[in-house]
Amino acid sequence: MAASVERAKCLTDNRCPMDLLAFDTSTDTLSIAVARGDADTVWAHSGPGGAQASATLIPTALRLLAEAGLDFAQLDAIAF
Repeated sequence: MAASVERAKCLTDNRCPMDLLAFDTSTDTLSIAVARGDADTVWAHSGPGGAQASATLIPTALRLLAEAGLDFAQLDAIAF
């Protein structure tokens, strides 16, 4: 319970490291990135977009999340 209270406080204070998934499918290049709040690393992918983006977005996002040691339930936000 204490961890959830601490998490709520850091979110309220805007001083909380966040776990994020970001993607852009609006151009001919698909860009996906995962940032884990407690790490200095950003896991990223850039590849063909357009019609191909719909076939690769979810599998690539899942791969990057796994590489970062995260899953969808742990994300604080998704930016698109």
